[in-house]
Amino acid sequence: MISTGVGAGLLVMLCWGCSDFMLSIPIRKIGTLKSMLARNIMTIILTIPVAVYLFSADRMSVTLPGFFIILTSSFLFTLAYYFFMRGFEIGSLSVVSPIGGAYSAVTVFLALVFLGESLSAMKLIAIVLMISGILFTSTDIAKIKNIRSQKGIKEALLAMIGFGVSMFILGFVSKQMDSLTLFVYVTFTQAPFFIMLSLLKGGTLSRRDLNFKLSLILVIQPIIVNFGWFFYIYGISQDLVSVVTPISSLLPGVTVILALIFYKEKLVNNQKLGILGILAGVYLISI
Repeated sequence: MISTGVGAGLLVMLCWGCSDFMLSIPIRKIGTLKSMLARNIMTIILTIPVAVYLFSADRMSVTLPGFFIILTSSFLFTLAYYFFMRGFEIGSLSVVSPIGGAYSAVTVFLALVFLGESLSAMKLIAIVLMISGILFTSTDIAKIKNIRSQKGIKEALLAMIGFGVSMFILGFVSKQMDSLTLFVYVTFTQAPFFIMLSLLKGGTLSRRDLNFKLSLILVIQPIIVNFGWFFYIYGISQDLVSVVTPISSLLPGVTVILALIFYKEKLVNNQKLGILGILAGVYLISI
């Protein structure tokens, strides 16, 4: 039977993989910064009723250290995303994407060292397979040449570390707070950072940027991505951070498959191998 953490991680993977694919539509039309701005404004709007309900039920209490941890996690996540975007601007997608997407390796290492988590040999093998699968699925290895001379490597590494540390930090408060309450605090600290980043980088929206289709996507996509965040928070509150995070980080596999179906993109051999590695890892970690 699949454990709670594995099940939650798979739901996160599906939510974030589908939401990333959906976000690619407005990104291609109005750009990353404007899409980020619209998504996070909508995220706050959608989360306000949840916050009002929790406040009325007296479930919004948080300790000062706990709030500081959440704020730090959200800041690091936003900073990592900035470096990730910067890497795409100056470097190659085929280099930056797999490096940044390997953040779960950082989270797993930190969880094993500082949270005292332990994994069986089978789960370690499964995690190695999944992380390797992410790397293979996210890129065309044939296009990576002279990696030391590639631009964007520094930014991709900073993104990987930032994402990994951010996810790890949440593990400290996930066992101490109600999952829904923690989700609201994560949203209300993370979304403003993203909005400020968008505005500072010139990502202002105008009425002519949006049509009905894009507006609908920018409503549905935040719902899906935030369901993913809730499942992640719930998963790490019930199971090991070092188990949930690698599974949740398999989202590139979902995005690649959706791009294959809807954008008619073709898979190279190493991407096919990566998907097989991901499937094998998920199977091993769930038995």
